[in-house]
Amino acid sequence: MRAVYNSQIPIISAVGHETDTMLIDYAADVRAPTPTGAAEFAVPVKSDIYNTLLTIDLRLKNNMTRRLSENKQYLEALGRGIPSLQRILEEYRQRVDERANRLKLAYYNIFCRCRSSLKMFELRPTYIENILRLKRETLQNLMIRLESVSIDSVLKRGFAWVKDENDKTIYEIKQAKNAKSLKIRFVDGEFALTGKIERKKAVQGDLFADYTN
Repeated sequence: MRAVYNSQIPIISAVGHETDTMLIDYAADVRAPTPTGAAEFAVPVKSDIYNTLLTIDLRLKNNMTRRLSENKQYLEALGRGIPSLQRILEEYRQRVDERANRLKLAYYNIFCRCRSSLKMFELRPTYIENILRLKRETLQNLMIRLESVSIDSVLKRGFAWVKDENDKTIYEIKQAKNAKSLKIRFVDGEFALTGKIERKKAVQGDLFADYTN
């Protein structure tokens, strides 16, 4: 009885006498009235196993079918939210057409503005004549001013142009004293002077009082 109690293998008690009760009946896992009953406990009926397996298979198929149906519905819902490739291409085609039309319109507007500007500034004969007249007057005034400051004009007003032997203009008496010779140009000609020059406190107007020939 102790061995039955400590056994790791399930034990069925089946003495075979319904009216008798043995101590092993209390220590066994299951008590059968007869050995045949014990066999029925130990080995299940084939039909029961088949029915159980059939039930499990049916449940499995139903679960798989339901799961596939749910996934299909989920994917269809996602697909309805995603636009088709044809629709996407059509939208981009419309955008390109809109950009092209706007670009054409912009070029046309620029062309019209440029043409209007050219018409506004269109050169007419009278306009060209006025410009030429103003340019001629400006040129004539410049020529008059240039003539007024030319050497001949200055010499005509009573001035003289003094240069040294290297044709450099003399501005100060110090330069004249260091020069070997002087060239003096008047309105009607030029002559040269040689020798030393001394500075005197003479009355202004005696231009050549300090020169010796």
